[in-house]
Amino acid sequence: MAFVVVAGSVRNLHGLSPWRISQSYNSQFGVNVRHNSAVVNRSVKKLKMQTPYPSAPTSNSSKSWEPFISLIPEAWLRPEYTRGESMPLRPYDGDSMRLFDLQPNQMPKLTLYRDVFYWCPYCQFIQLQLELKKIPYIIKRINMNCYGSKPREFLNKVPSGLLPALEYDGECITESSQIAMVIEKISDPSTSLMPDPKDKERTEDFTKFMRLERSLAGSW
Repeated sequence: MAFVVVAGSVRNLHGLSPWRISQSYNSQFGVNVRHNSAVVNRSVKKLKMQTPYPSAPTSNSSKSWEPFISLIPEAWLRPEYTRGESMPLRPYDGDSMRLFDLQPNQMPKLTLYRDVFYWCPYCQFIQLQLELKKIPYIIKRINMNCYGSKPREFLNKVPSGLLPALEYDGECITESSQIAMVIEKISDPSTSLMPDPKDKERTEDFTKFMRLERSLAGSW
C-alpha cells in the first residue's frame, strides 16, 4: 500500500489513476496537478514500486554482512571495560572500575561518584579527564535528585549529595573544578591538561573561561 503526506494529511494513492489523484488534490488542497500528468505519472510509478515493509531476509542474506563485520575493530565489538583502551563513555551495567596498567594485586585509589544515566556534563568531563590520563579509578553510580533518593552510604560521605564527587585519600571532593585540580596534582605532569602556572596569561584565560562556564551553567 502506498501513501503520501500532503498538507499534514495521509493519502492512499495505491490503484488511483493520475486523473483521480489530480481531482482529489484539486478539491481538497487547491493544488492543480491535472495539467502536469508527467509528474503525476512518475510519482504514481514510484509509489507503486514501494512496499510498506521490507522483504523477509533469506537464509543467505546474513552472509552479506560478514565482509563488513571483519572491518570492525575487535575492541568495538567486544570492548574490555576494565583494562581496555579509552572508549567513548556510556553507562555501564553497574558499578565498575578502570584499572589500565594497575598491577593485579593493587586497587584504584580514586572513586568517582557520578550520575546513573551519564548525562551530567560535569561528571562526564571528570571521567574524560581520568580516561585521558589513564588514572585507575572505581565508578560508583548515584541517582540525581530528579531520579530518586541517594544511598545513605553516599550521603554519609557527601551530606550535600552533590555530583560528581571524587573520593581520594579518605576525603570526598564535590566541586568539579576542584576535582579537576586534584586530578592534575596527583597525576603525571607530562599528561597535564592545564596551562603551565608559569604562563600567567594562559592561566588567567583558563580561570576566566572556567568561571564563565560555571556562570552559564548556573543561568539555565
